[in-house]
Amino acid sequence: MFDYITKTTFYGNTPLNWFLTFMLMMLSVIVGRAVYWAIGKTIKRLTAQTRTRLDDILVDMIEEPFVLFITLFGIRQSFKLLTLSSTVESLVKNIYHFCLVFTTAWLITRLFNSLVEEYVVPMVEKSETDLDDLLLPFIRKFINVTIWVLAVIMALNNAGYDVGAILAGLGIGGLAFALAAKETVSNLIGAVTIFIDRPFAVGELIRFEGYTARVEEIGMRSTRLRVLFEERALVVPNSDLVNTKIVNISAEPSRVYDIVFPFSLNTSTTRLKKAQELIIQIIDNHKYTENKKMVGCKLGVSVVEITVKFWVTHDCLDEYLDYLSIRAQIYMQVFEAFEKEGLRIARPSGEMVTGRTINPEIE
Repeated sequence: MFDYITKTTFYGNTPLNWFLTFMLMMLSVIVGRAVYWAIGKTIKRLTAQTRTRLDDILVDMIEEPFVLFITLFGIRQSFKLLTLSSTVESLVKNIYHFCLVFTTAWLITRLFNSLVEEYVVPMVEKSETDLDDLLLPFIRKFINVTIWVLAVIMALNNAGYDVGAILAGLGIGGLAFALAAKETVSNLIGAVTIFIDRPFAVGELIRFEGYTARVEEIGMRSTRLRVLFEERALVVPNSDLVNTKIVNISAEPSRVYDIVFPFSLNTSTTRLKKAQELIIQIIDNHKYTENKKMVGCKLGVSVVEITVKFWVTHDCLDEYLDYLSIRAQIYMQVFEAFEKEGLRIARPSGEMVTGRTINPEIE
């Protein structure tokens, strides 16, 4: 029995060699788990007692990749107990190097993202400018992608592949790739244009192709909008945003409206003055209008027109109202006040009242 275990071979190795290799693999996994447990019970407790957060972040981010390094090293050593052909040995070696490189990339990206989240993001949130808020997600994604691309190149190089020949081959197919990725490149350029020109920022309200929406996120490929009052997500390619007209509602201090109330030519000046006073009083007392206003009176074709220009604040959006609702409220309050005072509005061309807005794009 002992001779069978020590002398009989399977694929060039005895059962004892296979058993020892398997046991060493299991031992590597167990040691890795033990190290993971020890770090959590000892090192993490020690770092938790320090004043700085940096050591906690470093230990927490290094912990899992370090355990994986130990496990991979033990598994690699276990294969040295076996007699392998040159082809299999080369395959095992390449897989080991691949795992080491990708584990290193994983460790670097974990550390980078954690440090950015802990130190850079709070600084960006406290800054007065919005440019860093737009650039930070873009830069983070770019650095993460760069790290993984370098990891792939290093892994291929360690595996014995001619990286230069691979890159040259990619260069030959670059034209076809560029044509296929034309839209993606266009969107990336659009993102850079938005970052530089800053036609809008995250959190601002814009008008885009008939939609009134709030900007939620500006990405490398697209911008995510939230349609006002409908809570629908609208994802727009950046190239579309930079090639069309956009109204930045939040950039305006308020929305301006111009409405007209026509009266008969026989209306006395006293009644016209009373109508103006009522209109001014209603606008001044409304919660979402500014104190400034312009009220005038002019002679129309067949009527006397009282014109009023007033400004609606953005605060109305906080209560799920819109600017047109505020204008409708003012109309109704004016009609009710006129009715109490016995003021009658003329009906030119069969219409009770005429009105127009300085901002027709929000209609």
